[in-house]
Parts: sequence; structure tokens; C-alpha cells
Amino acid sequence: MDAVLALRPTDADALGGHPVLAAAAHTPDQRIEGRRSTVQLEDGGLPFSINGVHATYWFDTGAELSVLTESEAKRFGLRGTPGVCQVGDVNGTQVNMRIAVADELAVGSIRIRHAAFLVLPDDHPPL
Repeated sequence: MDAVLALRPTDADALGGHPVLAAAAHTPDQRIEGRRSTVQLEDGGLPFSINGVHATYWFDTGAELSVLTESEAKRFGLRGTPGVCQVGDVNGTQVNMRIAVADELAVGSIRIRHAAFLVLPDDHPPL
């Protein structure tokens, strides 16, 4: 993103994404273990676990980043990264957020180590 901004300092996409990527730069590299898995929907959603804590959510497969509320991040025991940045929501409102990392996100037999999430305040849920 820095390279894009060096070439085009007013690029709206680069300017919009830069704060999140800068915050994510402090996270360890994600690692995927396992490539295929069959998962049955439960209670109308996808069963998974974060750091061993089970949950069932619907997923937005077109989303660029995974988002949780502060209380959910705490429930899953996510580790925070330094700093807070602002992102725009679908209404154009700027919202403070942070990046947090799960040691393990498990869906079926697939494991994602160091999975990063955007964490939003509880009073501004992702949906």
C-alpha cells in the first residue's frame, strides 16, 4: 500500500485501506494447515472454533477481512495488537477499531494459525 501511495498519493482505495494494513503489519504471518474439509451447517450457520471456543456463525464469503465485536474477541481470547485506527462503515461513519489475533481458527479439519480479525466496539456491531 505504501508503494501505491508513493506513486498515487491521493488514491482513495489505497488511502482507505492503509490504516488497516498498517495495523495488521504488527501481526504474525497467517499459516493454513489442511486444504479440504467437509462441514455440516449447524443451527443455520457454519460451526467453527477460535482458540478452542466453539461458535456457529454465518460468514460473508465476499468480505475482505473477518470482523468481530469487542465482547466476542474477549470471549475467544484474542490477543490485541498495538494501536487503534479508524475505518469507514457502510454509512461512511468513521469507527475506531483494532486488530486482534487468534492463535487458531478451526473450520472442520482446516486450521488457520495467527488468524487476524478487525475488532469493533460492541456499540457498533459488524452487521
